[in-house]
Amino acid sequence: MALEGVRDEEETLNTWDDVKYFARGKDLSVRLWPCTPRMCVSEDKFIQTEDRERVYVSDRGWSKLCSVLGCDYRTIKRIGSPGLATKVLNDAWNQDRERMSSHRIVVDGWTVVGVVGSRYQPYGHGRLVEGIEQIVLGRRDNGWSGVGTGWREIQQRKKPIGRSVGTELRIVLPRKKHQHSTDVQGPGGKAKDVSWVGIEARNGLGGECAVSFRTTIFRLICANGLVRPAADYSRRVTHTGDQSKLHDRVRELLGVADKDVIAGVKWLDSLGNREFDARAIAADRESVALLKRVLQDIELGPTWIRRLATANEEDRAETLRWMANGLAGSRSGEVWRSGYRENQTLWDFVNIFTEAAQHSGSLQKQLRIEERAGRLADRLLKLRPSSERHAP
Repeated sequence: MALEGVRDEEETLNTWDDVKYFARGKDLSVRLWPCTPRMCVSEDKFIQTEDRERVYVSDRGWSKLCSVLGCDYRTIKRIGSPGLATKVLNDAWNQDRERMSSHRIVVDGWTVVGVVGSRYQPYGHGRLVEGIEQIVLGRRDNGWSGVGTGWREIQQRKKPIGRSVGTELRIVLPRKKHQHSTDVQGPGGKAKDVSWVGIEARNGLGGECAVSFRTTIFRLICANGLVRPAADYSRRVTHTGDQSKLHDRVRELLGVADKDVIAGVKWLDSLGNREFDARAIAADRESVALLKRVLQDIELGPTWIRRLATANEEDRAETLRWMANGLAGSRSGEVWRSGYRENQTLWDFVNIFTEAAQHSGSLQKQLRIEERAGRLADRLLKLRPSSERHAP
């Protein structure tokens, strides 16, 4: 491949001190450079500055630059002739110099990681951490189990409390411990089905994402995480507008997200109380499409995607049953086949994929699977049981 990109660094942050150290370091290393008239692409792997200095570009950086220039990144990356990708991108850049002059290059250390517009306002990880400490960590309300207790239980299962990809940071804030009414059979024998429900805080310094807050769930018996999709865009703040107002809006949303945890508990209960219904899932095109997206980054996932492509509804239902048994790992498999429940639940089904995410080999893939599994779970809760659909 002609276009060479630096892979985004991935880090797991196991303690709150790790999170704060990462936040401080990234805030210092990320800078915004103006797009000057003589800036250009060089040798399929650099961006050359006005002073003829060359800096490497990450995969995300190339993707963002191609998007701004109106080029398809995947097509450009497949160009096999050396130097041709550079020529194509520079031609596009030269044709739109005036518009590009209003953009800025995001540089992390000496690597370009993004391109942002003139209205972009950076919001440092340190400010997000500060808000979390003041608004979430400082609360001791009745009925809340507290972040510290949740972190200890999650860390015992070797799950990090923070994760980063490039300049993007995600933080898990456990808020409420919730127990289902049923028991499960796990690796340690019969156990209560206990989960932590909390907040996932997310921020990016390279234009890759807004500041956002979503409900996250961590199932202790499986050591798997899941992200509940936001109902709308009201739980995110874009990096635009006045800096002081941006900070106030983020702090306001943190308080709102804390209250969303109660809705997350009810959502979790609904997943645990709904029986896995292969026929209902097989009959719903949107559910099958979302399931295929989950499977894309899972080992052996493409094989099951091909099998699900059959047009016969009954065949798809049978494939779903075989797939659940085949993909279930050491922890989710014992829960899936638990003798303490008469039937598998939607919560058990979705956890098969979130356990597979732990073995995806890439933090980016893991995060994608957890997000897509959350969207799949949300869709499955909206399906009518097959018994009602086929009733006379």
